Amino acid sequence: MNIVGLVGGLLLLSAPVGGGPDELSPPVPVLVDGQPLDVGREGHSAPFVADFDGDGRADPAVWRESTGWWYVLRSSSGYTTHLDWWWGNSSLGDRPFIGDFDGDARPDFAFWRSSTGTWAWLTSSTGYDYGQAVALNWGDPAQGDVPILGDFDGDGRADVAVWRASTGTWYWKTSASGYVGMGSKQWGNQALGDVPMVR
Repeated sequence: MNIVGLVGGLLLLSAPVGGGPDELSPPVPVLVDGQPLDVGREGHSAPFVADFDGDGRADPAVWRESTGWWYVLRSSSGYTTHLDWWWGNSSLGDRPFIGDFDGDARPDFAFWRSSTGTWAWLTSSTGYDYGQAVALNWGDPAQGDVPILGDFDGDGRADVAVWRASTGTWYWKTSASGYVGMGSKQWGNQALGDVPMVR
């Protein structure tokens, strides 16, 4: 199966047919709990894509805002099975993220709690063990901080960051320092419509 894309919020898959790679069967919606996965519907977050099962191919994932459950469609199963984890609570202001906090080149589930400025993550190397979750306060919601993950120190692991919209200043804590060392830099201007991004 190949990921075709999003149509009207529905994630669609299609299988190759015939002799060429460009010949695909009609797309079919991805089902979760027997219902089409609609990332445009109320209660669903925007989709994420990462290699959760380690086969070198993208696995589509969504965080269901209404329940705090992650649903990951596994490419290694031909996009026929999904894995589920609970992590986050939208009623507490959680915003979902995916990053590699443990440096194993596989995605970890994370959220930033906008009500308190707390980051929390589960790592793939622990099997997403809740007992080994990590939490760190970084950011001030009262100052309009926008949470961002990026590798600011170049060690291949996610660093937690915020962009303070009121001043256009970036603040980050680095994984290489055990999230003790920090940096900051003014870059951007909300009044000009700037939107913070990290790739």
